[in-house]
Amino acid sequence: MTVFINARFLCQTLSGVQRFAGEIVAAMDDLLGSDPAMATAIGPIVALHPEGVLRRPQWRHIDVKQVGRTYGHIWEQGALYRASKDGLLISLGNAGPLRHPAHMVALHDANIWEIPYAFSPGYKMLHKTMRPILARRAKQLLTVSKFSAIALSKYLKVPEDRFSIIPNGANHILKAVVDPWVLQEHKLHKQGYLLSVGNHSPNKNIAKLIEAHSLVGPFVPPLVIVGGTASGVEIERLPQNSKVRFLGRVSDGALRALYEQARGFVFPSLYEGFGIPPLEAMQIGTPVLAAYRTAVPEILQDGAMYFDPTDVGKMARALWQFSSLSTVARTDLIARGRKVAAGFTWEKSGMLLAEQILMLKLTGSKGAQVPRTKYASHARKAS
Repeated sequence: MTVFINARFLCQTLSGVQRFAGEIVAAMDDLLGSDPAMATAIGPIVALHPEGVLRRPQWRHIDVKQVGRTYGHIWEQGALYRASKDGLLISLGNAGPLRHPAHMVALHDANIWEIPYAFSPGYKMLHKTMRPILARRAKQLLTVSKFSAIALSKYLKVPEDRFSIIPNGANHILKAVVDPWVLQEHKLHKQGYLLSVGNHSPNKNIAKLIEAHSLVGPFVPPLVIVGGTASGVEIERLPQNSKVRFLGRVSDGALRALYEQARGFVFPSLYEGFGIPPLEAMQIGTPVLAAYRTAVPEILQDGAMYFDPTDVGKMARALWQFSSLSTVARTDLIARGRKVAAGFTWEKSGMLLAEQILMLKLTGSKGAQVPRTKYASHARKAS
């Protein structure tokens, strides 16, 4: 049975979900090249995408093929379904063909139910209709954290143990070639600013971060914000002041340069099913101050300082304390962050995905055994 990948993510603006899909497939492609036994057991893999690819992958062992002339959800329900219905289909981005008989689906979070104000009416209506159907019909469900497994189970009315947890990684940032021009262009200096990354959705809570920053502005470095808009997401109007700089979307190379030179990274999000940016910062060795909400403390563990993102006064105090860390405390926080981030790699997650594919392919094969690997202990169910 051929394995197909729903590669619609190659045609979408790069955000967390698209990052997950692209990096984990790339990691699995590398695995197939280094582990012939696994490659033979899984068999051929073909990534199917619509017209208009934004990112051309450099995969060596996964074939890439365009199918159909339509786009978006219509493409998934039509051309993708027809091209993949006789095989196993892997959809890694919250959507896919509703009728597919052998479908592995990754659902990243329950944000459309828990923070509905952050999404457009059309997006909410579509996904509140589609995701429960996908969850009921899928052969295998994936998600990125224990927190998301619990929340999705509640809203989708499926058992929590139907979700296998395959977390995001963050080590892609270490592969980016540093682009220092962003620092020169915006006149940014080493440890001369605080950095935050997030789109302009109300969920990312950037407006409250700016408000808190303005309360202690004379006592903390300027604030630099990276991020833009995202499809289906409501846009929050952000306050402007002279100590806040909006850079919009930047390349991975520019982002790495910004992480490396920042005094610290601040992540004020109200809701996350995972949260990649603070792990990226930890990988680089940038200290992190984060909201103690949803999946964030599960992922960042003791590698970050935390604050209440709903209270502007507490946020302001946290910003001042974070910016005033002693050298010893800062060094300790950086070390703890690096240790946490080292546990989240795309290589591990790619192995977990390969194992899940193999288990599905072997379902019904009498006496079949899933090969044991060094990552097998991570292939856990949410429990």
